[in-house]
Amino acid sequence: MLDVVDVGPVGAAADQCGLMVKITTPCPATLMVLAFLVELRHHLLCKYSGDAIDFLVLTLSDERGGFTVVFAPIPQLMKLGTEHPDLATWVNPLTGESSEVVGLEETRIDFGKGVGHFLVAKPALRAQLLAGGEDTVRRIWAFNRVPGLRELVDGFIQNWRGPADAEAALLS
Repeated sequence: MLDVVDVGPVGAAADQCGLMVKITTPCPATLMVLAFLVELRHHLLCKYSGDAIDFLVLTLSDERGGFTVVFAPIPQLMKLGTEHPDLATWVNPLTGESSEVVGLEETRIDFGKGVGHFLVAKPALRAQLLAGGEDTVRRIWAFNRVPGLRELVDGFIQNWRGPADAEAALLS
């Protein structure tokens, strides 16, 4: 099963949210799943320059014998200043927003932070998370949005013909 999920503050418009593709499968290493992910990644790297976006990809057990694959295109954030990354201000160059302006003490998404696990290096982040952890995580995903991504992903899904496309590309 394939689902495209907008992640952001409750009630936020889709274009103000981050996005993840969620694949539920009995085996994440099938040609179908791998070809889809590789081709989607290639499609997005061609549409946005290769240094503008990155990807968070997680595979998790569903505890019922299957797996959930999360594929989330995210921007390459820019650090401002010389502070340690955990203390710095970050900018999403695709939206022009800074962590300071949107009031986020942490904006980076990685394996831990993308699912709400934080190592807290500053008291202000601890206070922000304790005051509203789910809201903070949703706001971090919204900060990491890639403008125009939903349309590109939806278009790719609509036009994707399956792993035969991948096999043809590998053989050429």
